[in-house]
Amino acid sequence: MAPPPTSPHAAWAAPEPTRSNAAANGASDLASATRLIDLAENLATSLRVLKGDIGLAMWLFEHAGGPAAAQEFVDYARRLQAEPDNPQDQADVLESAPGAARLLEAAILLVNVLSSLEPAGGVDEQLEADAADLQPVARS
Repeated sequence: MAPPPTSPHAAWAAPEPTRSNAAANGASDLASATRLIDLAENLATSLRVLKGDIGLAMWLFEHAGGPAAAQEFVDYARRLQAEPDNPQDQADVLESAPGAARLLEAAILLVNVLSSLEPAGGVDEQLEADAADLQPVARS
């Protein structure tokens, strides 16, 4: 038996979708969705870590006396600068130095957390890039 005759236009006919094409598209969609889920989970984890680090820095700062203790140390240090030989000013600075050190540790932690958020090229480059995208506001 001879094979059935073929049309000369048969070569131009679009191939019918097969199960393997549909499966490949489905697998690609699934891989994309899985990647998005992984990215969302990574973002959520990063935000939890950031929140924890900022919370720890704030807790340390508050438990070291907070803004009042920081200002008090600044005042003592300025008085000592004005009168370096004053024994009371020397004693005040020495007495408050451990608390000031804890305040500085909290500040260092906070600065490190915030600097990890800085754009790759630095804040100045990011500000310039953002400014370049600004559009003038129409005024009436």
